[in-house]
Amino acid sequence: MEFRPGLGEESQERVPGGRLVAIAYGAVRLLALGATAFIARRAAKLDESLQRLEDDLARRRGDDEATP
Repeated sequence: MEFRPGLGEESQERVPGGRLVAIAYGAVRLLALGATAFIARRAAKLDESLQRLEDDLARRRGDDEATP
C-alpha cells in the first residue's frame, strides 16, 4: 500500500450545491439592498415631514409675534 496522488479530475474536490450557494448569497445581497433602499426612502419621507412641521411652527411663531 503506497500513497499515489490523484491526477486530473480525481485530484479536485467537488462540493455539491455550489450553484445553490451562489444563488443564496445573491438573494441575501438583494434582500439587504432592498431593505437599505426601503429604509432610505422612509428616512427621506420622515425628513420631509419634519421639515414641514418645523416650517409650520416657524410660521405660527411669526404670526404670534406679529399680533400684539
